[in-house]
Amino acid sequence: METLEQLAAGTLTRTPQAGESSYAARITRETAQIDWSRTARELDALVRGLNPVPLCETHLGTPCIRSVCCPSQGERTDALHGTILTADRRAGLRVAAGDEIVQVTEIQAPGKRMMAVADFLNGCALTAGARFYIMSTETLTVNGGKAGRRRRFSQPSRPKKRLFIGMLLLVTLLAAVLLFGIWYIGVPGLERIQPLLPWAIGAC
Repeated sequence: METLEQLAAGTLTRTPQAGESSYAARITRETAQIDWSRTARELDALVRGLNPVPLCETHLGTPCIRSVCCPSQGERTDALHGTILTADRRAGLRVAAGDEIVQVTEIQAPGKRMMAVADFLNGCALTAGARFYIMSTETLTVNGGKAGRRRRFSQPSRPKKRLFIGMLLLVTLLAAVLLFGIWYIGVPGLERIQPLLPWAIGAC
């Protein structure tokens, strides 16, 4: 308030900023990985800093789980970092960090919307004692990176595409030859449909 009052009165003294600007590295999937060996305060800052995009993620088995809230509980534990201490609707999802226990309050399963942990545990049971882990960079690149997306949603290969186009042109050519033969040469038994041929040829 004092600074605002001085600014309004025109008596505020300007102080030049000391030091140089710092470089902010690009945020990648590796950046969003939750390293449970870090302190609870660092985890809370990381999770809040990457919300809403790209969201922090951790792994338990094959699928990744995204979280948006991971405040510290102020309790210490001897369990290994990443260990699930409790996973039920009453106690919630409590995980061991590097120094304290953190409480995960919101979570998102693959292909699902973000939801409260209590709702998540209704349909997906987590076992106390299991450990969240960080997936390696190579696995992230194959499963979730650009290479993985290209492999899952890749376009048809060129040979197959060329074969399809060739067959389509061949069928079109045969149909045109057949219509031409019926119209100009005449085929016995098809006299009734000959008046319709000019319209069919024009539509082609």
